[in-house]
Amino acid sequence: MFLDLPSYLIWLLNIGGLAFMPLTISYAIIRMPDQWFARDRGAVKLFPFEQGGKWHEQALRIRSWKEWLPDGGAWLRGGFSKKRLHERSSDYYEQFVRETRRGEWAHWSMLLAMPIFAIWNTGWSILILFLYALMANLPCIALQRYNRVRFLRLMSRRGEICYAKEMTLVSMEE
Repeated sequence: MFLDLPSYLIWLLNIGGLAFMPLTISYAIIRMPDQWFARDRGAVKLFPFEQGGKWHEQALRIRSWKEWLPDGGAWLRGGFSKKRLHERSSDYYEQFVRETRRGEWAHWSMLLAMPIFAIWNTGWSILILFLYALMANLPCIALQRYNRVRFLRLMSRRGEICYAKEMTLVSMEE
């Protein structure tokens, strides 16, 4: 702990931070240009074992709990709702895939921001906050990846894209 604060202030900072930080990060990422999310790069790069989504279904049993997760994309103006399909067009599918990357980046960013809480917390409270962050963000990251794999597979079957080695969207027109 870098700051020695009274416990009531620590509680206020923790509660306020846990509410404000995700909204701020989401707001910032929603405003980033679409082209930044056109490819799987860095933390959002898919692994070969994720192809087709079978691993997510078998190892994570994602179908049994995915409906319980909130759709944060619909909460902020300018966000993209991913809870239900609104169209069945190629453009919509491409946007959906981009938005899964955007959502995944938002959740990774929320995890990366958690060390800020170490400024006013100590020991067990830091561990509890970190575990909370993992439990709140890892399922959302897994769901973003699962949905992206499924949409890429669907688009590939429809002949709209081909799977590149790195599982990125590659238009058949190129």
